[in-house]
Amino acid sequence: MGYPDIPSTASDISTTAPLTFMQRLRLLVDCLPFLFFLVVTLLYVTVLTGVFGTPNLALLAFLGLVLLVTGFTAVQRLRDLLPGMATVQNDLLEKSWRPRYGNGRRRCYGEFAQLGKLTLVNRVYYQHPAGQRYRVYYSPVSRIVWDLQPVA
Repeated sequence: MGYPDIPSTASDISTTAPLTFMQRLRLLVDCLPFLFFLVVTLLYVTVLTGVFGTPNLALLAFLGLVLLVTGFTAVQRLRDLLPGMATVQNDLLEKSWRPRYGNGRRRCYGEFAQLGKLTLVNRVYYQHPAGQRYRVYYSPVSRIVWDLQPVA
């Protein structure tokens, strides 16, 4: 995916590579739910409360919970987005899978020998079989694998 070849001297040495524009964009888009619910909450507390009276505490509690969950995800994505670098490390992809349940945007996962469980982008999931060693390009905080390159 446009990454330069990084020599594989040792499997436990990690290096970095710059994130591509599309990878940065995906990390940024993953922050949008938090911004949306923040705006909805602020509008509800300020504008709609003035129109309809006292705010519903159950709704405020629900919006607070949603803000916590989406805010946690947004902070993770920003921690990977701001440096703009993917970590590169050689590892064995032991297995990969897609859960059978869920909505239309099902996630793919991979279990690596050293890195553990990471989320795989769809292209990586479909193009790289398990049971092989790869050079793994991933965001360490979000734990998203952007690319895999076979290691000889």
